[in-house]
Amino acid sequence: MQDPAGGGDKTLGLIVVKRLSVFLLSVDLVVVFFWTTGNFVPFLDGTQLMLLAVLRLVSLGLAVTAIAGLASSLLLGRGRPRPSRLAGAGGYLILALLGLSCLVLSSALAILSGGLSPSP
Repeated sequence: MQDPAGGGDKTLGLIVVKRLSVFLLSVDLVVVFFWTTGNFVPFLDGTQLMLLAVLRLVSLGLAVTAIAGLASSLLLGRGRPRPSRLAGAGGYLILALLGLSCLVLSSALAILSGGLSPSP
Protein backbone atom coordinates (compact mmCIF):
# COMPACT_ATOMS: atom_id res chain seq x y z
CA MET A 1 0.00 0.00 0.00
CA GLN A 2 1.41 3.35 -1.01
CA ASP A 3 2.01 5.82 1.82
CA PRO A 4 -0.13 8.96 1.19
CA ALA A 5 2.59 11.16 2.74
CA GLY A 6 4.89 10.22 -0.08
CA GLY A 7 7.88 8.01 0.23
CA GLY A 8 7.97 4.24 0.53
CA ASP A 9 5.34 1.63 0.99
CA LYS A 10 3.80 1.06 4.41
CA THR A 11 4.44 -2.37 5.81
CA LEU A 12 1.65 -4.58 7.04
CA GLY A 13 3.06 -4.30 10.57
CA LEU A 14 2.71 -0.51 10.60
CA ILE A 15 -0.87 -0.70 9.34
CA VAL A 16 -1.89 -3.33 11.91
CA VAL A 17 -0.22 -1.51 14.81
CA LYS A 18 -1.84 1.79 13.86
CA ARG A 19 -5.33 0.34 13.57
CA LEU A 20 -4.97 -1.71 16.73
CA SER A 21 -3.79 1.36 18.65
CA VAL A 22 -6.77 3.40 17.48
CA PHE A 23 -9.16 0.55 18.34
CA LEU A 24 -7.70 0.11 21.84
CA LEU A 25 -7.82 3.87 22.43
CA SER A 26 -11.50 3.95 21.51
CA VAL A 27 -12.28 0.97 23.77
CA ASP A 28 -10.30 2.67 26.55
CA LEU A 29 -12.35 5.86 26.19
CA VAL A 30 -15.64 3.93 26.17
CA VAL A 31 -14.70 2.06 29.36
CA VAL A 32 -13.65 5.32 31.05
CA PHE A 33 -16.99 6.84 30.03
CA PHE A 34 -18.96 3.94 31.53
CA TRP A 35 -16.86 3.97 34.70
CA THR A 36 -17.40 7.73 35.10
CA THR A 37 -21.12 7.36 34.43
CA GLY A 38 -21.23 4.60 37.02
CA ASN A 39 -19.96 7.01 39.65
CA PHE A 40 -22.96 9.29 39.15
CA VAL A 41 -25.55 6.56 38.59
CA PRO A 42 -25.76 3.87 41.27
CA PHE A 43 -23.81 1.02 39.62
CA LEU A 44 -22.98 -1.98 41.75
CA ASP A 45 -19.48 -2.10 43.20
CA GLY A 46 -18.78 -5.33 41.33
CA THR A 47 -19.61 -3.63 38.04
CA GLN A 48 -17.25 -0.76 38.82
CA LEU A 49 -14.47 -3.20 39.71
CA MET A 50 -15.11 -5.16 36.51
CA LEU A 51 -14.86 -1.95 34.50
CA LEU A 52 -11.56 -1.16 36.23
CA ALA A 53 -10.25 -4.64 35.39
CA VAL A 54 -11.23 -4.19 31.73
CA LEU A 55 -9.63 -0.74 31.77
CA ARG A 56 -6.41 -2.22 33.14
CA LEU A 57 -6.23 -4.86 30.39
CA VAL A 58 -7.11 -2.48 27.57
CA SER A 59 -4.67 0.16 28.85
CA LEU A 60 -1.90 -2.39 29.05
CA GLY A 61 -2.65 -3.48 25.48
CA LEU A 62 -2.70 0.15 24.35
CA ALA A 63 0.65 0.88 26.00
CA VAL A 64 2.32 -2.21 24.54
CA THR A 65 0.87 -1.63 21.08
CA ALA A 66 1.83 2.04 21.10
CA ILE A 67 5.39 1.22 22.18
CA ALA A 68 5.58 -1.32 19.34
CA GLY A 69 4.21 1.34 16.99
CA LEU A 70 6.79 3.83 18.20
CA ALA A 71 9.61 1.39 17.56
CA SER A 72 8.28 0.30 14.18
CA SER A 73 7.62 3.88 13.13
CA LEU A 74 11.20 4.84 13.86
CA LEU A 75 12.83 1.68 12.54
CA LEU A 76 10.64 0.65 9.60
CA GLY A 77 9.66 4.10 8.36
CA ARG A 78 13.04 4.87 6.83
CA GLY A 79 11.51 5.63 3.42
CA ARG A 80 9.18 8.28 4.84
CA PRO A 81 10.18 11.93 5.22
CA ARG A 82 11.71 12.82 8.59
CA PRO A 83 8.92 15.21 9.80
CA SER A 84 6.25 12.63 8.97
CA ARG A 85 8.18 9.89 10.77
CA LEU A 86 8.70 12.08 13.85
CA ALA A 87 5.03 13.09 13.92
CA GLY A 88 4.01 9.43 13.85
CA ALA A 89 6.49 8.60 16.59
CA GLY A 90 5.18 11.50 18.68
CA GLY A 91 1.62 10.25 18.29
CA TYR A 92 2.62 6.76 19.40
CA LEU A 93 4.51 8.25 22.36
CA ILE A 94 1.38 10.13 23.46
CA LEU A 95 -0.69 6.96 23.10
CA ALA A 96 1.85 4.97 25.14
CA LEU A 97 1.85 7.58 27.92
CA LEU A 98 -1.95 7.66 27.91
CA GLY A 99 -2.13 3.88 28.14
CA LEU A 100 0.40 3.76 30.98
CA SER A 101 -1.34 6.53 32.91
CA CYS A 102 -4.74 4.82 32.58
CA LEU A 103 -3.11 1.55 33.68
CA VAL A 104 -1.63 3.15 36.81
CA LEU A 105 -4.84 5.05 37.59
CA SER A 106 -7.10 2.01 37.20
CA SER A 107 -4.77 -0.13 39.33
CA ALA A 108 -4.68 2.51 42.05
CA LEU A 109 -8.47 2.85 42.02
CA ALA A 110 -8.89 -0.91 42.25
CA ILE A 111 -6.54 -1.04 45.24
CA LEU A 112 -8.23 1.91 46.93
CA SER A 113 -11.68 0.37 46.44
CA GLY A 114 -10.84 -2.06 49.25
CA GLY A 115 -10.64 0.88 51.66
CA LEU A 116 -7.83 2.67 53.41
CA SER A 117 -8.03 0.77 56.69
CA PRO A 118 -5.04 -1.50 57.40
CA SER A 119 -5.77 -5.18 57.25
CA PRO A 120 -4.96 -7.25 60.37
